[in-house]
Amino acid sequence: MKFGEAVRHCLRNMFVFEGRARRSEFWWYYLFVSIIGLVVATVFVVAMSVPIIAMLSEGSASRDPDMTNAAIFMFFVLYGLYMLFALLVNVAMLGAMARRLHDTGQSGHWLWLNLAGLGIVPLIMCVMDGQPHENQWGPDPKAAEREALASQYAAWPAQQAQQGAYPPPPTA
Repeated sequence: MKFGEAVRHCLRNMFVFEGRARRSEFWWYYLFVSIIGLVVATVFVVAMSVPIIAMLSEGSASRDPDMTNAAIFMFFVLYGLYMLFALLVNVAMLGAMARRLHDTGQSGHWLWLNLAGLGIVPLIMCVMDGQPHENQWGPDPKAAEREALASQYAAWPAQQAQQGAYPPPPTA
């Protein structure tokens, strides 16, 4: 799964905690969320630095109570928007992580470790390869790809023998 396809799929299934997700889908989305989170946090810090610097400067604006109130109001509005964004992104990430854990054969209940500060455990579990068969959470998302590879590798020894790459198997 490519970057854009993975991001679109995860955003469409933002609140879906059922089914399975491939490694590429989860990790591309994880990269997307990390980049977006860094950009949004940087914009938030810059947007909040300007009124704070203006308030603390020696000019007349620092003595104006309306300017101070406006800066405080702007801080809370931006902070509220930032928290709303973080909540939506984290819920979507938890959904993608639950689907990824299902693909590895694990329960999504491992995500409760995030509340205990042990979120690294389910994250490490997301690195494992998915089960190559249907499990209780659904069919293998890589089934078609696995079948194509299996048929390709099944024909490989015959092609190599025809080309003389190695001797034919002994006959009894």
